Amino acid sequence: MAKAPKPSAAKKPHTDARPASHTGAGANEAADNLAEAVGVTHVNLHSGHAYALSSAETLRTRELYWHNVVREMLNALSVLSQSKPEMFDGRFAVLTHAGERIAIGKVFPLFACSIPGSPWEREASIAVQCTVFRIISPDGEVYTLPIHEIRGMHSLTPELIEQLQKSAEAQQDGSASDDNEGEAPLPFGLAAFAALPRPEEDIDQPADQDTERDKQQPI
Repeated sequence: MAKAPKPSAAKKPHTDARPASHTGAGANEAADNLAEAVGVTHVNLHSGHAYALSSAETLRTRELYWHNVVREMLNALSVLSQSKPEMFDGRFAVLTHAGERIAIGKVFPLFACSIPGSPWEREASIAVQCTVFRIISPDGEVYTLPIHEIRGMHSLTPELIEQLQKSAEAQQDGSASDDNEGEAPLPFGLAAFAALPRPEEDIDQPADQDTERDKQQPI
């Protein structure tokens, strides 16, 4: 007589006791937030099957990342300009898409806070805060720029600044030594006009010869 098969033991559901940060849940959440910001449908980093970004979505992701970099750098320079204003003598600058180099003497965001209110008002204020900056150059020129008009950041290294300073001091020393050699100063004004060379005929030819020449001319 055939024996009845033994009932198989029920399989226990697989559980992972590791925290969410180890299982990739935190990474998935961050990826989903990024995907929502740039318009991607879904990104799953835990399963290893990432959503393939289109060309337009890739460009939007890179552009959003660059805007965040510019915003954080200008905010840091804004704080630094208040604590160490002597450093903002033109060594830091922004490069615009028009090809301009705008030196930074002072910089601060025009709107740097969120507005309490309805959910839409809060989200709208968060979306636009620290996206427009006012830059005052060391010469006193004032620029108001959105971050999407900034193409790059430019700065001079301390070594280059020291080299430029030494070159300027050498030029000043050279001009001072030339002045001390006792050279006569250049004439100015009426004296400069009187010192202009004249033609030799007008200087050497006497007035009597001019009169005789006029007499010999046929009428």
